[in-house]
Amino acid sequence: MKLPNLALQVAFIGLVAAGVAMLTTQNFTTSISAGLIAASAAHTALAARARRAKVSASTRATQIAELIAAQLTAGVTFVEALQNAVFEAPVALRAQLERLQAIFESDIDLEGKIDQAKRVLASREGDLLFELILVAARVGDDELVSALADLSAASRRAQTLERELAARQSWILGTARLGQTAPWLIVTLLSGRPETAAAFQSPLGLAILTLGLVLSLAAQKFITAGSRLPQSGRVFGVSA
Repeated sequence: MKLPNLALQVAFIGLVAAGVAMLTTQNFTTSISAGLIAASAAHTALAARARRAKVSASTRATQIAELIAAQLTAGVTFVEALQNAVFEAPVALRAQLERLQAIFESDIDLEGKIDQAKRVLASREGDLLFELILVAARVGDDELVSALADLSAASRRAQTLERELAARQSWILGTARLGQTAPWLIVTLLSGRPETAAAFQSPLGLAILTLGLVLSLAAQKFITAGSRLPQSGRVFGVSA
């Protein structure tokens, strides 16, 4: 089952963990603690996976732009450049290049080809690449190779900067998440003692846990907002 966004996936994992803990321990305190710990860990893992996927898509689009530019310097057509790039590309890029080749060899109109090609690369760099191809087809391709080279160089610089920022941020973000989940780990350990579990399930204990839950969720929101790096949107993107 694929949930629609990160928040729902994190909430689903937290609820599952809380449910499993409740069935296993029959302890409300332990269940809430386990759910929050699992949700925090899931948020970190899923956000990191989404970031890696975005960076990977951007990097592949940049590499494809460089391959196409290298082929176009030999004076071949764009379709021939795609055909040649399929054979010279690393294995990781061949599937996408083959799909692009099939699109541009089809009988649909140019705008339709451009839209389909953007969906294949699914990245800002890919969108810009095919906008350049569209402009070159309409007004002439005399400067296409230099434009592709400039696009690739700018993309490389942006990707390098983003990797450096993400690497530095990960240490701070990891520390913040550890500080957020550590109290609930302690609560989980303490609730293993019957007298402590009973205290946590008293009216005062439940009030304290509820306050802690609210503060933890607020901290999660603050951490997420504060750790969000600026993102360049897909201005020329197309809907899926």
